[in-house]
Amino acid sequence: MKPRKYDAIVLAPQISPCRQSCKHCWVTHNLERHKPLDEVRNIIDGMAKAFDDPAITEKALLYCLDELTTHPRVTEILAYCRERNVLPQPTLVTNGFGIATRENWQEILSELKECGLNGFLMTVNGDREYHDWFTGSEGSFDRVMEATRRANAHGFRVAWNMYLTRENIDQVVETARMKGDHRIRISVPVHTTKWRQWSHIHADIDVFSRIPEDCQGFVDNDYRSEAEWVELILNGELESAEKEAEGRKDARYKGFFECNDKLYQEVACPGYEVGPMKHVLFRELFASDEVPPGIAKDESMDLRKMAEEHGDPSSATAYCMSGLKRKWSHDSREKSSALEERSVLDQT
Repeated sequence: MKPRKYDAIVLAPQISPCRQSCKHCWVTHNLERHKPLDEVRNIIDGMAKAFDDPAITEKALLYCLDELTTHPRVTEILAYCRERNVLPQPTLVTNGFGIATRENWQEILSELKECGLNGFLMTVNGDREYHDWFTGSEGSFDRVMEATRRANAHGFRVAWNMYLTRENIDQVVETARMKGDHRIRISVPVHTTKWRQWSHIHADIDVFSRIPEDCQGFVDNDYRSEAEWVELILNGELESAEKEAEGRKDARYKGFFECNDKLYQEVACPGYEVGPMKHVLFRELFASDEVPPGIAKDESMDLRKMAEEHGDPSSATAYCMSGLKRKWSHDSREKSSALEERSVLDQT
């Protein structure tokens, strides 16, 4: 198999339930059933037609918005992906459920390796009790631990993403040290429809001063308080601050706005062009699906206006820039919806 490079995210529709309800997740409507194999094959066929040969080009990747390893026909799905040359990203985001619990977990890992997968990103949010509460799934901590052990034993690299809140800083640091390597990234959740319900535990900026020096390198975003971001924007200093931050890390992703019933617009991988993708076909493929279509693009935001209308110049809440843009976008959308509803009521 030829080595592949990736610079654009292709969003795959959900095909399988993740069996968790993580409080930060942008997926608001988890599937209640596995999509039948024929439906999944039709999706893969549609993706293959959306690209010039090969189906997923040297400059694109397939990003699964669900838990691929739980699907009962996952090995057949992966084999068909290889047949149509619609391949997953080299690092798969997973909660480890299928790898930890299914009898054919070794076969699943082998198929993923055949598809070019070389690693996993799993989320660990603290100790067993806190992690299980955060995911809404009893036993999820133990499943991640077992999936990590099995994947490592089969030659995969496993990274842990660890979300900080106001409550779990000590647990995150202790668990990060337990992992025993440097494949860890520490971050804070960004605003999604779900996470807005838990804004009272969103970390303030001072949480990062509590991270010991030996773990500071695991923080992979430029986090500042909302007040500091507002000041940088209103003073015209944001561009220089972002350049300084990008000089300290390999900036690949800037994330998503929303997934299901709220259409998002955001940079996925900045600074690249998509390969020979047939955009019209791709949009048609996802026109009726509840997952937003296609390549995620940057929304044209007037940041000064957003900062003036929605920014809190006294807030100590911690955000990276893309996370703050999502918060303001939510605020703007909710304000617009409220004005529309008020207008309708006034007319009636």
